[in-house]
Amino acid sequence: MVKFFSQANWLGLNFRDLGIKTYRRQVAGAEFYGRFYEQLQSKYSSYDDFPLEWRLQKRDSAEFILKLINDPTSILSYGCGVGFFEETFVRLFGTNFYMTDYANIVKHFNPNSQSHYVENVHLLKKSYSHIILNQVSYALTDKQLADLLSDLAKLLLPKGVLIITFSELEEFAGRKSLERVNLALRRLLHLLRQRLKGEKFQGWGWHRSINDMITICRSVEHSEIRVYHEKHQVVILLAT
Repeated sequence: MVKFFSQANWLGLNFRDLGIKTYRRQVAGAEFYGRFYEQLQSKYSSYDDFPLEWRLQKRDSAEFILKLINDPTSILSYGCGVGFFEETFVRLFGTNFYMTDYANIVKHFNPNSQSHYVENVHLLKKSYSHIILNQVSYALTDKQLADLLSDLAKLLLPKGVLIITFSELEEFAGRKSLERVNLALRRLLHLLRQRLKGEKFQGWGWHRSINDMITICRSVEHSEIRVYHEKHQVVILLAT
């Protein structure tokens, strides 16, 4: 089961304050993210300004994933966003760490970044022992995600590993029918409250179950799939 979702805020910014048109039934595009990151840089000058709960979750995720990695020689994070997870990882792992995203804003929040920023991963001649997609998959259709995983797998060194993290929708997480109904009702009430406040919603992506993600991951040839449960998300390793 795959479920499209939208939201009205992210990282402490309400989308109604962006001053642009939002589209609840389609994924955010370049105009939205350009304006969002512009406002984000005005609101926050360093990682210390970001919401504490978000920072703690990213730190927990970095520590958890590092324990799953054996003998890393070089790591790439694809879709790094503001780069907080990556900078946390660098402090734990070392400096042979690369990241890429269409919006290069990492230096704004961390001018002393020790990681290597890559403008376009597809133009690289370098190979990696590990490639991480941390909370990236939700913004892609099934086909887009399958194609991306196949492309990134080609950048891996022999015996390299793809690491995909995602948040499984709570309805999928082994709940009984009555629990699912109650959860759906609570979310509906929350949505109604947001609408009454005049919130603007933007389509954000797709929630997937673990089985959905495994099906997509099987499109990567000659890979072994391993699933782990971190307290904030699900982690899938594709060992090629």
